[in-house]
Amino acid sequence: MFLCLVVLLTSCKAAPTPPMDVSLEFIHLEGQIVSRKVEVRRWHAVMELVGASPIFEVFRLRVGRREYVCDDLLNVYNPTTKKWVVVSQQAKDLLADMWSELKATACAVPLAWVEAQRILERMDRAEVLDMETGKSFMVQRRGGTNHADVQPVTGADTAIMKEIYGGVWSWDRRAVIVKIEGKTLAASMNGMPHGQGALANNFPGHFCIHFWGSITHASRAKDLGHHLMISKAAGEIWGVIRGATPEAQVKNMAAALNQKDWWLTQLFLLPFSTAELEHMMANVEAIEIDETVLVGPANDTCEVQIGGEVIYRGGRKAKLSTTMELRFVEGVWKVDPQALKRLIG
Repeated sequence: MFLCLVVLLTSCKAAPTPPMDVSLEFIHLEGQIVSRKVEVRRWHAVMELVGASPIFEVFRLRVGRREYVCDDLLNVYNPTTKKWVVVSQQAKDLLADMWSELKATACAVPLAWVEAQRILERMDRAEVLDMETGKSFMVQRRGGTNHADVQPVTGADTAIMKEIYGGVWSWDRRAVIVKIEGKTLAASMNGMPHGQGALANNFPGHFCIHFWGSITHASRAKDLGHHLMISKAAGEIWGVIRGATPEAQVKNMAAALNQKDWWLTQLFLLPFSTAELEHMMANVEAIEIDETVLVGPANDTCEVQIGGEVIYRGGRKAKLSTTMELRFVEGVWKVDPQALKRLIG
């Protein structure tokens, strides 16, 4: 009897479970992946709860053959069942570790200008990596006291920079990573040659690269468009959006829209398609908002009175005085795109 019991227990013993692959990648920055192979016991889904879909879909999470999406707070959502997934503490810790590693490889440090200018000194060369396209080129810092005035090093670098801007020079800001001496710095560049140039590079002048806290020469103030792009390059844009007041969110939305960054603009809006944004902005150069005043209480919805002007392509300008509606969704103020349509129309 004893021998039979031993045989029975041995045969019922579970076979060791092989490790499973877990990977985390940016949805917006395809190709940036951090992978782990873990034992099943380290990844355990406790339950699934019904809830609204994530307000920000930032990461794609794969656990074995299963696929989820995560928001910027690393909450896990199952798009198949349309439910939130409650995971074990070990799984949470694993996600946090993977996000830290992913941020270190795909994003950059938002170093203040007072420190960045000591790293990127005059006549230094650095690599500029465009976050959207993944293309990079070399620049040399030639001057600049409030931000870096730089030039592409060669004609080939100029050609790459122009490709990044779709073949047309533009004042639009773009999120970039500046690489120099083993350091990666979050920054924002514009793409318009201006002023003087000194290199034989087919670039008629220089262009500007901004770092955290840097200011423009003309206004002597921080440029909102540049600073949104710096936050994007640092992987911190979602925190900026979550912490914004209704008045600040309207200005953020307009600044993103002016850069023709449809992905970034959509983060500030209630659901709206890229095609609609492109169509709406086809004849608009910029929306300049000078004044924002909250009208009444801000509960689940609110209104912000704005003043400024719309600048159309070709130079025509129109005074702007209207009200923008916003809705408070999962702790974030989102602008109603219908109000945006009225503003431009």
